[in-house]
Amino acid sequence: MQAIAVLAILAIVNIVAGEGVGVFPKNAVWEFLDLRKINNNMTLTLAERRQKKMEWAEKFGVKKQYTDYVQKRASMVDKTMAFLASLPKLYKQYCDTWDGAKLFKDIEAEQKKLAAMYEKEFAVMNLAKDLVEREEHKI
Repeated sequence: MQAIAVLAILAIVNIVAGEGVGVFPKNAVWEFLDLRKINNNMTLTLAERRQKKMEWAEKFGVKKQYTDYVQKRASMVDKTMAFLASLPKLYKQYCDTWDGAKLFKDIEAEQKKLAAMYEKEFAVMNLAKDLVEREEHKI
C-alpha cells in the first residue's frame, strides 16, 4: 500500500513539474500497477504467474532485464541451498572439536579458526543455538 502511495505522489510531482523535467517516467505507475495485479492474483498457478510476468516484461520492453532478474533470483536460491547444505557437516566438525583428550585452549583455538574460516555459517549456527536455547528456557 505504501508503494502505491509513493508512486501516486511521484506521478503527481511529474504532472505538476511538466513534461520537460522528467522526474518520473510517464508510464511507470501503470507498468507497476499491471505487475501488482499479477502478483496479487491468488488464482494463478506459479507457472501462470511466471508466464504473465514474462508477457508483462515483453509488453513494456523490459524482457531482458526481467530475464536477468529471474536468473539472478534462481542463482541466489541455488547458493542459499548450497549454503544451508554445508551447515550439518560444519556443525559436526565444530562438535568434534570438543574432544575430551584435548586441552581447552586447543579446543578454543580450533573453534576460533573454524569461525574465522566460516564466518557466515557460524553466524547462522549461533542464531540456531540461540533459538534452541530460548525454546529451552520457555519450559
